[in-house]
Amino acid sequence: MKSLLLSSEELEALLPDGRDSVPPPLAQVDEDWCIGCVRCIKACPVDAIVGAPRQMHVVLKGECIGCEHCVSACPVDCIEMLPRGGSQVPVVDGARQRYRARKQRLRREQEARRARRGRVERDTSSVAARQAAVAAALDRVRGRRQSRLGLFPGDSDS
Repeated sequence: MKSLLLSSEELEALLPDGRDSVPPPLAQVDEDWCIGCVRCIKACPVDAIVGAPRQMHVVLKGECIGCEHCVSACPVDCIEMLPRGGSQVPVVDGARQRYRARKQRLRREQEARRARRGRVERDTSSVAARQAAVAAALDRVRGRRQSRLGLFPGDSDS
C-alpha cells in the first residue's frame, strides 16, 4: 500500500509561496457523483476534505492547498480543480500545522493497528491455543442453544 505520508519537502513544494500572482486551484466535489469512498480524505495531505464513509465529502475552501492528490485518488472522477477567489487562499502556516497533526494521527493509528495485530498473533500463536479458542466458542454456542431449548447440562438436545 502506498504511504499516505508526504515528506516535509514534498509538502513545502505543494504549498503556495505567496509570490504567485495566481492562487492555487481549489478542489470541488460533485455531490451527485460522490460515493463516499473516503479515498480523497486519505489522500489529502492537510486534511482539507471532511466527510464520512458512504456520505458525500466536502472540501474546506480555506484549507485546500490545490495539490490535486484527491483528484487522482477518486475512483469516480467526482472531484475537479477550479480556480479560486483570492479570499480563499490557504494560510501556509495553518497548512503546515494541519500536515503535522495529520502525520501524528496517522502514526498513532498505525501503532494501534500494530499493537492489535501483535496481541492477536500472541493469543493465537500455537495450534493448541487456537484449538482451545475454537472449543470455547463451540461450548458457548452449545450453552446458548441448550438454554434456549430449556435443556440443562447433561441433557441431550436430540
